[in-house]
Amino acid sequence: MTLPFEVQDSFRLATAARMAFSLTQHMQQGDAANWVAADIEDLFRFYLNLRHLSHAHVSLELLATDGCRLYHRDNVGIRLLCTYFGPGTEWAPRQALVHPDRGDDDSPRDAAGVLVRRSLLRHAGQGEVLLLKGKTWPGNSLNAAVHRSPPIAALGLTRLVLSIDACAHGG
Repeated sequence: MTLPFEVQDSFRLATAARMAFSLTQHMQQGDAANWVAADIEDLFRFYLNLRHLSHAHVSLELLATDGCRLYHRDNVGIRLLCTYFGPGTEWAPRQALVHPDRGDDDSPRDAAGVLVRRSLLRHAGQGEVLLLKGKTWPGNSLNAAVHRSPPIAALGLTRLVLSIDACAHGG
């Protein structure tokens, strides 16, 4: 599988709503690239409005490695994730989490040692947007979303993943 356009390089940037940012330097021109660039700008504005922020971190990465292989909880308020190409982020609804002393040995553990029932895992589809509450969301330190990057390296797959987070200074 190949991307329907060429990505020159992965990038990360922190930017303000009042700054127009263009992805044209990172993508070859074409309908698919233009659609992704416009969608990222829409999601960026959506995230800023949702969080009442003026700045946010934006990351668009072309990945061929397994990334975050273990199920984990992010140390953020809310993270927006969208996979434009390749397998989407895996996430565990509450009913998929098992107390460590009551789980079966076949279930994978997240980074905090929580067991995850494979049969209840969910996978975001291409273009689906995930809003994941993290540990720093008020009152959410023990209930943060459990998720991981899907394993792709052994399969020779590639993912194009957008991530948007609040800036450390609060934006």
